[in-house]
Amino acid sequence: MTEREERYVEVPGGWCYTVLDRPVAAPRAIVVCAHGLTGDRSGPAELLADWAVGLSATGAAVLRFDFRGSGESSGSWLDTTFAGMTSDLVAIGEWARASIGAVPLVTAGISIGGVPAALAAPDLDAAGTLLMSSDLIEDVRFEVAESMPIRGGEFHLPHGFFRERERLRPRSTLAARGRPWGLVYGARDDKLRRAATELAALGAWVREIADTDHLFGSVGARDSLLEHSTGFVADLLGAAHAARE
Repeated sequence: MTEREERYVEVPGGWCYTVLDRPVAAPRAIVVCAHGLTGDRSGPAELLADWAVGLSATGAAVLRFDFRGSGESSGSWLDTTFAGMTSDLVAIGEWARASIGAVPLVTAGISIGGVPAALAAPDLDAAGTLLMSSDLIEDVRFEVAESMPIRGGEFHLPHGFFRERERLRPRSTLAARGRPWGLVYGARDDKLRRAATELAALGAWVREIADTDHLFGSVGARDSLLEHSTGFVADLLGAAHAARE
């Protein structure tokens, strides 16, 4: 059985709305999940909400939240930065650890949420990092004007957002840590299919789901995402247990 808790958690510069799905018994791990750009804690078509419930049923406490400027958290979308997203995730992870206890903590993120998940891992001393459709590209130059419209013009990203992203090295951060990190992606996502080979060469655990896209848009694909996610956490917990023996 699982239970759900919803609350606002204070973070530097404001507060974040959080949803915690957890087993009734003592959790064996904490998974803190970052949503994608312009998204929220539920993900597209409730993807992250359903994923969290399924993962919590296997013994993990899964904490989703809205970044400041998104969903029901404080702040403005126009102030969104990678530094801010990373700071939010670190603060939420620290709150989760203080509230739940000293069990292994996993940072996770979907799409661009994988970037703060990677960058927050060292500060949280994360036992591992799970990426969903996140390529963590490095050494890239974005050709953008002063403001770039996205999602059909519903949102705009300032020039500085892209300049900040160009300086970040999330792949290198995870590769240098020597802790488990994994990627699950859809085979119809050409960008992720190319990136998967590069991430595997850096030591990532990689799983491909056939006949699906960036957002795992079918029941079968989402079942596979949960299966792979559960396997990653189980492997991580098994490795941690073996290290203590």
